[in-house]
Amino acid sequence: PPYRKIHTASHERRTLAAAGIEVPNLYAGFVALAAELLDHQGQLVAIIPRSFTNGPYFRRFRRLLLDRIGLQQIHVLDSRDVAFADSAVLQENVVIRGVRGERTAAVVVSSSRSVAEPVTTREVPYSEVVRPDDPEAFIHITLDEASAEFARQVLELPCRLPTLDLSVSTGPVVDFRAKEHLRQTPGEDTVPLIFPAHLRKGSVVWPQTEGKKPNALVRCEATERSLMPSGTYVLVK
Repeated sequence: PPYRKIHTASHERRTLAAAGIEVPNLYAGFVALAAELLDHQGQLVAIIPRSFTNGPYFRRFRRLLLDRIGLQQIHVLDSRDVAFADSAVLQENVVIRGVRGERTAAVVVSSSRSVAEPVTTREVPYSEVVRPDDPEAFIHITLDEASAEFARQVLELPCRLPTLDLSVSTGPVVDFRAKEHLRQTPGEDTVPLIFPAHLRKGSVVWPQTEGKKPNALVRCEATERSLMPSGTYVLVK
């Protein structure tokens, strides 16, 4: 499917809304329409960014998709820069296969670095991939038993983040969209910019002027909305 965000006032948004589909990206709209057009027992196979499997951004899309098809196979392409290197698409992609109106007891989950490399495969109960009591309709992809056991332990925890007065964010700065405001060397007009490369042995090591990643973001009107307020944060790599 095509990779592009759908603007609120666009022709694509209006056309999809007329079909009862509300999605943020063109590829989600493409797959949703394909699922709607399937006959009973028709098959849908799509290469799609893994990001649709969780989070509020794609909640409506997941609900529509899982209402129309039963997932039967999920293949994860681990490398973000191999599958579509010729198109400069930087995404962790999955290949999903589902059948309209049919839900099997198990889902085949597999992974490989790219389409040309060895594949690891496991069979997972459907209820472990899509939990029937989950209002968010998250799609859980566990590639090995250790990951599955970890997921089970997390689900048994007594609290959720909001009850602990905590929130989570992937970080508001998207580096390739803010290139003109990135700086390798911090200055008086900049604020610190933290990448995973700055996290070493449980601590933040900043700045790293010898590294490839920028260390600072120019503070100006264009970047003000991307700044995090002062406070206590846990950084996760």
